[in-house]
Amino acid sequence: MSDDSPFENSRMRGAMDALMKSEEGREIAENLKSKLKQLNDQFKDLNHGEKQKFLNEFRDKFSESIGSLKDTLGEKYGETFEEEVPNAYTQQLLNYLPFMIGVTILLLIFGFFGYKLYKSIMEKETKREKKTRKQLKDEKKTQSPPSSPRSKKEQ
Repeated sequence: MSDDSPFENSRMRGAMDALMKSEEGREIAENLKSKLKQLNDQFKDLNHGEKQKFLNEFRDKFSESIGSLKDTLGEKYGETFEEEVPNAYTQQLLNYLPFMIGVTILLLIFGFFGYKLYKSIMEKETKREKKTRKQLKDEKKTQSPPSSPRSKKEQ
C-alpha cells in the first residue's frame, strides 16, 4: 500500500459536476469538498498501521454514504442524475480522444522514420564493410602475384 491519500484523486468528479448544476447541489458539493479536505489532512498525519485501519473503515462508510446520496439525488432529480454521472466520465474520455489519436499518429511517424534511418545506416555500414573486404582482397592479390603458366615454361 502506498502512502498516497485516497482523497486526492477521488472518482467523484463526475458526480460533483452533476451536483454543481443546482444551488443546493453546489452547497452539498462544497460541504463534501471541505470534509474531504479535512479528512485528507488528518490522513496525512497517521502512521502506516493507522492508515490501513482507517481505510478499511472508511471504505465501508464512504460507499454507504455515496449510495444514500445517489438514492436521495435520484429521488429528487429522477433518473437523469444517474444517467449524467456515467456520461460525465464518458465526456471526459471523449475530450482527450483527439489528443490521444494525435500522439499515436506522431509516435507512428517517428517510429517509421526511425526505422528507415536505422535501415539506411545499417546498409551504409554493410557497404563499407564489403568495400573494405574487397580492398583487402585486392591488396593481397597485388602483394603476392600467382605464378603464371608462362613463367613455368620459361624456367
